[in-house]
Amino acid sequence: MIVELPRARVEDLKTLADELADQPDMSVSLQCLSDLFCTIPADVLVALNRLYQAVPHLGLRLYSAMDHQAPVDLDNIRALPELQHLELHYGVPAIVDVAPLSTLRRLKTAELEIRAAYPLGAVLKGWQDLEELTLIREGKSSKAVDVSGIAGLAKLRDLYVMGYAKGISALAECSALTSLRLQSLTLPNWHALPPQSLDLLRLNAVKGPEPVPFAELHQRATRVELIRMDKTLPFDRARALSKIAADGWFTIDIDYLNGFHDDEWSGHDWANVLSHACPPPEGVTFDPEAGSLSVVGARTDLSNYQLHLLVTIAAMLSK
Repeated sequence: MIVELPRARVEDLKTLADELADQPDMSVSLQCLSDLFCTIPADVLVALNRLYQAVPHLGLRLYSAMDHQAPVDLDNIRALPELQHLELHYGVPAIVDVAPLSTLRRLKTAELEIRAAYPLGAVLKGWQDLEELTLIREGKSSKAVDVSGIAGLAKLRDLYVMGYAKGISALAECSALTSLRLQSLTLPNWHALPPQSLDLLRLNAVKGPEPVPFAELHQRATRVELIRMDKTLPFDRARALSKIAADGWFTIDIDYLNGFHDDEWSGHDWANVLSHACPPPEGVTFDPEAGSLSVVGARTDLSNYQLHLLVTIAAMLSK
């Protein structure tokens, strides 16, 4: 079930709370277009916070419309101190002020994909109970984000970083980590990795100033996955997705994706997964067949969507 905010009313949230009491395993996603989050009424925010208190596993997903570039006002998040799971998804353009984020003192998991540079360290100072963190670089502007604040997260067990390299040497101070996934970044040296033995170490197209110490890496974790590390080949975007045709479509090379995914998925399988992982905007649709998958729509819409789809696919294939 997907509950779209701010359309949900107080009564809707109370009904949802009752349904979850009867069906605790029911799958629910509470989400809102990021630029509309500031319009949620105060009484709905109160009801939403009560819902999070009653059902702690529920999260909040804020996502960006691809044609919206305005900075996002997150002040309403101050009204949700019981929130434990947060996703800023699909390239949120920019944040007006990060201070409200740091008020989420009970946060356990967070996934951040923000296009603009922002002071991540100031945010993480308030997240001392954080156990799982995903950081996905979105565009050149966000490259300047400094991730060194991860060193102060004493309870952080699971970390995935894609594309962020500034401050990444702080990994060596993340003593609680048991699962580490890094993708498409350069380490200052291989000793920047946490010193303790991990349950999982997954490196995807990760570089260092010295040659990859394969034997040493295989001793760093119970389960080690090294992807495109022999030649550190980048994800081939040109092969994964075709150019956009003049009459409004492009294809997804599912044979290429299956080579990374290690599975014989059909076009219908990929369409189903991608439609949930990266929902197409209005006017853009998937056209799947057993051995192929096309995406159809207006050229401008397809161009914007293709950029987000590439990021989503690359992240999926690293897991």
